[in-house]
Order: sequence, then structure tokens, then C-alpha cells
Amino acid sequence: MKAYQIFQNLSPELGQEIFAYLKADQKDVYQSTLASLAAQRKLRPVFIQRKKPADQYAFLYKTSKLKSADTLVEHLLQIWLMHAHKDLLTAFLDGIGVEHDGEGAVEDLPETIDPKKLQAVATGLLESHPPEVVKVYLHVFNQQQPGGWPELNALFAENAAFRLSEEEAAAGSEEKEVSSAQAAPAKEEEAESKKGEADTEAEAEAEPEESTEESVESEEEEETAQEEAASETAPAKKASSAAKKAAPAKKAAKKKST
Repeated sequence: MKAYQIFQNLSPELGQEIFAYLKADQKDVYQSTLASLAAQRKLRPVFIQRKKPADQYAFLYKTSKLKSADTLVEHLLQIWLMHAHKDLLTAFLDGIGVEHDGEGAVEDLPETIDPKKLQAVATGLLESHPPEVVKVYLHVFNQQQPGGWPELNALFAENAAFRLSEEEAAAGSEEKEVSSAQAAPAKEEEAESKKGEADTEAEAEAEPEESTEESVESEEEEETAQEEAASETAPAKKASSAAKKAAPAKKAAKKKST
């Protein structure tokens, strides 16, 4: 869930509370936010500044729901949480075992979150802090990881107490179905791969015996062929030798007769 979508699912009361806090305690942030959001609506900032504070908050709350305001309101929510609800941030980070600077800022985000620790600390925060603020913080924290943490996404999908929108439940079900569909072919492929490896190993173990037997048979056949060739060649060599000896005798007989 993006920051502008958080505002789309935020109660008007909390929306006005956020801007009232910024106007009182973060004046520079409030004025720059007002000027930027007014510009997005093609209005001069002074036009909004002349309104009563409640009307200003209503305008800012309504404009923060626009997709074009996403980056701005994400920064705004982070500032509000870190200054107005620092104890909530630190309690959550301590609960999931993430190091921080004592103010709720984190340098190294975790790759995974322990589901049991997450469930325990999130449930405890609902009891000790305004539930809507807790839900907003959990969603803002989840934005720090592209696609969010699977553990937090599962928490939103499976427990209505942590959801800002019922669409998150449907999204969680779809994500599970996709994961299951992707896992099934992978498991089949892994099983086939293991079977193939086992067959290959079995063939490799059998091959030396077969090749040895074939080699011996081949050598025996070759020796037999050589012996047969030798036995057939011997009479031929004897006949050739006898013919050579007979030739001079025939020449001598011809001379005598002459």
C-alpha cells in the first residue's frame, strides 16, 4: 500500500490530527507541504493559508489522497511518526529485534522478520497505542522494502485488526495462490531432477562392469580373428614358396630340350 492509499483509507479525524500536529510542531514541513499540494491543484499557497486551520487540514487531507502526492505524503507520514509517536517506533523495532538509533531510525533493514515476534509486538502495540496509528505505522514501515515484507503482508491479510483496507485480505489470498502455483512446478522439477540424478548414478555404476566384459569379449574375438587369418595365410605362403622353387627347374628343363 502506497502512502497516498494510506490517506485514502485514513479517517478524516486522524488526517486532520496529522496536519494539526505538523502545523504546531513542524512549521517548515507544514508550510512546504501546503505549498506543494496547493501547486498540484494549481492554487496559490496564500489562497489556502487564508483559510481557517480546520479548512486547511481538510484541503491537505483531501489532496493527499491523490496519486501525484505519493512521494510527498510518504515523507510527511515518516516525519509525523518519528516526532509524534517515537515510543511506538522504538517499541516495534525492539520487539522484532532490529537495531535503531533510539529515535526510531534504522540503518540496516532486516531481510526477514520473525512472524512470532511480529505478531506479539504488533498485538501489544494495539493495546498500548491508538489502533489506527499502529496500522498506519506498520504500513509505512512496510513501504521501506519493495513489495513489503512477506511476514507483514501476511499479517495484514490474515488479521483484520491490522488492515487499513479489506482489499489487503484479497491481495493476501491471491499472493498465496500464486506462491502455491509457482511452488508446485518447482517441486515436480526438483523431484524429476533427483530421479534423473539417481538414474545417472545407477548407470554410471553399471557401466564399468559392462564395458569391462565387452572389452574382454572384443579382445578375445580379435585374437580369434588374428589366429584364423594366420592359419589361412600359412598354406598360401607354402604354396608360393614351392612355386618359386619350381620355376628355375622349369627354366633348366627348357634349356636342355633346346
